[in-house]
Amino acid sequence: MKKNYLILLVLSLCLNPLFSQQIGDPGWVFDQSKFDSKYPKQKRFVLAGVEGGIPLRASLPIKKTISPGDNLQNAINDVSNMGGGVLLLRPGTYIVNNEITVKSGVVIRGTSKSNTTIRVTIRTTNDKIAMKFVGAKRAGLEDLKFTYPVSETEPEDDRNNPTDKWCGDCHQNNPGGVRNLYVKYVNMNRSTENCWIDNCSFFNSGTDPLEIKGNHNTIRNTVVDGCFNKGGGGECYIDIGGADNLFTKMLVKRIRHFAIQGGADHNVVINNKFENCDINFHNGDDGNNLIESNDIFIQRWRSWGAFATGGAPWGHKVPGPNNIIYNNITDVKGKKGEFAGPDTIFTYKGYGSPSVLTRTPPTGGTFYPVKRESCVAGLPCDDGDVCTTGEVTDDKCNCGGGVLADDSDNDGFCDTIDQCPNFDDKLIGTPCDDGDLCTVNDVYTTDCKCEG
Repeated sequence: MKKNYLILLVLSLCLNPLFSQQIGDPGWVFDQSKFDSKYPKQKRFVLAGVEGGIPLRASLPIKKTISPGDNLQNAINDVSNMGGGVLLLRPGTYIVNNEITVKSGVVIRGTSKSNTTIRVTIRTTNDKIAMKFVGAKRAGLEDLKFTYPVSETEPEDDRNNPTDKWCGDCHQNNPGGVRNLYVKYVNMNRSTENCWIDNCSFFNSGTDPLEIKGNHNTIRNTVVDGCFNKGGGGECYIDIGGADNLFTKMLVKRIRHFAIQGGADHNVVINNKFENCDINFHNGDDGNNLIESNDIFIQRWRSWGAFATGGAPWGHKVPGPNNIIYNNITDVKGKKGEFAGPDTIFTYKGYGSPSVLTRTPPTGGTFYPVKRESCVAGLPCDDGDVCTTGEVTDDKCNCGGGVLADDSDNDGFCDTIDQCPNFDDKLIGTPCDDGDLCTVNDVYTTDCKCEG
């Protein structure tokens, strides 16, 4: 009886939202002790993301399991007809050669982000979307890696530009003259609500990796890295156009813009890392968006700063009112701390650079005051590092103690995110010699070759 009781106790702790571990899970509430009456929007910001939180993994039943080669859309439809639940994908590669529609209540979950791949093979001169959440409610993607392999060309990568000059070739469409790569990975349209992407990777989309235009959706623990079309006309954006969405613990690299626009309001962007990607109030957001505690790194050859806007000459509308930029870490072309830090709150009052709103920060040190309702030590958790597994909480709800995932070539990049197996990824973008006397400025590229 004691053994059965202990099993029931452990299950109850895992399923009980009071003991959830990450921001965006169930069981997080407004922290009244950090409320500052000067900033009443705090109470709205803490409501961002899936209402009630992303369901804990153990709380959703697995309704169907499929293997590579099975029809993904049919399986989604089957789980939808069963009333929703988890569609579990066994390890392997799943080919998506046409648009997939994600249905309400269906969670598409991989066995592991390192071994469950969605390989998109759609080729089109007009926009198509690999995964469409058309009016979906309470649906999600979990533990999946998305790739878009193209044999004829590869994305231009501005980190391979060896000069201090603007890399125009790095921000063009139709790389290598290939014109049929206008494929987006995920679209959550305006009627999409309370959906999520958790612990996924999106490598080299055709154009926009993610379009999040619905309300109360959460994007968490997710890597977005690169795309083929980076030119003008709205390509290669994470396109934020909805309301009350939560973006947290993301790593965003080498896309054109993280764009807040098109009526976006009361979105929360917190605790993310951006590498060579600006946060851009691009075209007519509705204001009241929060950008807090992000780490933004921009290298010398990228023309945008950490924060940017569109511009009148290109027909872009000005940023909306009361956007909040607070307590971020910035390193822009070697200049550290611009529009950053905990002592000044910035906003937008027009095109260009942010303006100082006030030098009186909230008394609790955050515009997003949340806390766990309770805590218990020893529960599984995720510290946000894609290269560690097996983390557990301590008695203060800190997440740690994980072990490093496999790093087969010992280059410091675990297999989950390693771009070049059997090669030192740290060399990517560094000078080399391809042996051709007629080429100069050779560098190691993302496909592990030395080219000039």
